[in-house]
Amino acid sequence: MFVTGQIANKPGSDPRTTSELDMGTLEEQTVRVLENIKAILEEAGTSFDHVVKRNVYLTHAGDFDPDYAIMARYFSSHVASTGIVAGLVPVGARVEIDVIASAPN
Repeated sequence: MFVTGQIANKPGSDPRTTSELDMGTLEEQTVRVLENIKAILEEAGTSFDHVVKRNVYLTHAGDFDPDYAIMARYFSSHVASTGIVAGLVPVGARVEIDVIASAPN
């Protein structure tokens, strides 16, 4: 299962718009992104336990250590991960994450 790039949209908002973006701290945005991904995975009948690859896009290179510390609460250590510094759209988004998950057995 491929979960395309998620930003910190508030639950229930239209992901095609940015009017409902959670403009909090890096930690708050990361938690919101991960909770959004968790909801998508659960709706598809899978979970973070089945994520085999993640891509993390951050606006500042110095944010990788604190961001990965937050992600350690959600992902197991076996997840392959790529970190990229990028300009994110919309302005104000500090983190975007996409994942690939296998189907549960």
